[in-house]
Amino acid sequence: MTLQCCMKLKTLLSLAVVGSLVLTTVAATAPKGSITGTVVAVTSTTITVQDATQTLVIKLGADTTVSGESKVGSTVTVTYNLMDAQKKEGTAG
Repeated sequence: MTLQCCMKLKTLLSLAVVGSLVLTTVAATAPKGSITGTVVAVTSTTITVQDATQTLVIKLGADTTVSGESKVGSTVTVTYNLMDAQKKEGTAG
């Protein structure tokens, strides 16, 4: 390998590491939301919660926390990344 080739490889690896760190930081600082309400549906990947004004379908992920029992009819508080929630149309609010 030539010196020029080694320098290009080091630069490429450095950019990959920096890019990875930036993506991790962005994911960790994603805007958060919270809803307290009644569970209306639960699957292995989502929880649907209704409060007085809206119904949200929230994707369950590593950053999602559910306080309370995740079963239909229970009252829970869910904290989630805003990108992981979708307002269900034609419901409360």
